[in-house]
Amino acid sequence: MKSSSELIEEGIIYTFGDGEIDKAISLAKNYGLTDLVTKFENAVAFKKDKDSFKRHYEGDNGRKAGDQILYSIPDIRQFKAMEHIRALQAESLLDIGCADGSFCFFCLQENIVKQVLGVDPFINGIAWANQYATEHFPDRARFMQGILEDATIDPEYDVIYMGEILEHVLDPVQSMKRALSFSRNLKGIVITTPVERPPLLEHEKTLVHPVMEHIRFIDEKVLEGYCKETGLVMAKTERVGTGWVNLVATLKLP
Repeated sequence: MKSSSELIEEGIIYTFGDGEIDKAISLAKNYGLTDLVTKFENAVAFKKDKDSFKRHYEGDNGRKAGDQILYSIPDIRQFKAMEHIRALQAESLLDIGCADGSFCFFCLQENIVKQVLGVDPFINGIAWANQYATEHFPDRARFMQGILEDATIDPEYDVIYMGEILEHVLDPVQSMKRALSFSRNLKGIVITTPVERPPLLEHEKTLVHPVMEHIRFIDEKVLEGYCKETGLVMAKTERVGTGWVNLVATLKLP
């Protein structure tokens, strides 16, 4: 049986993992959990340091490029996002945070869009995506290695996808505004973000920095606030999945 102090610490870690950063740090300080405060503050500092952020996401981080597109199918979150994009009747897709391009390739396979561009810092993922695109979707898909903040993209894409992005960044509003600058004829932005998670695994409790990457909790109310700051409206929202439950939303200009 866990002691009360262990339960308190676990609850605070849950709070941080849900993205309630300030509340988690305040609670950790109030209970004298100085080591936990340091881990939390380091995690936030990591997100603020663009070079550290970029270096971390350039690595594999347990990912193997190509695994999903070669050996699996879209997960339920991706299926739902594909439905949202199809409903927009888009011609071209900009996938910000595309990893190894799997979502882009699924959209091309299903004829949801005609052209895709993916952007991500994942070095091996982008290299694999460009090779796969050359072999299977020549002249229809291309991929850029880098982070959103540094990207230079022609504003020719009519739908933007941000899958599992906003919960990772320190300033979601600025990320959304940056994404908006890449489309002059926007039909919509489709985002996904976790709103519920399964219980913490034992190893997750010790890996606060930088592995605990979700530093923001974004539900419908929070997202609506972001939309007001970016001049968007929430056109459609759904929750999908069990364990990890995701909010899938289509955002549009009014």
